[in-house]
Amino acid sequence: IQKKSDFLLGNMAFFFIPAGVGIIEQFDLIKNDIVPLLVICAVSTVLTFAAASGTVRLVLRLQNKGRDKKDE
Repeated sequence: IQKKSDFLLGNMAFFFIPAGVGIIEQFDLIKNDIVPLLVICAVSTVLTFAAASGTVRLVLRLQNKGRDKKDE
């Protein structure tokens, strides 16, 4: 797993080039709606962070609850 993840992380920029080129090619269509797209990106990023954070907190709480029962 380590070798594959190092490869993917080392070449991450390469994987985003096609998406970036696609956005640049379609910029004439996108430029009229750039503000709503940026707002959607910002809101979805915050919601994703919140969901990940909530999941981690819930899992940690459940793990700690399981440990507390084992100690009794």
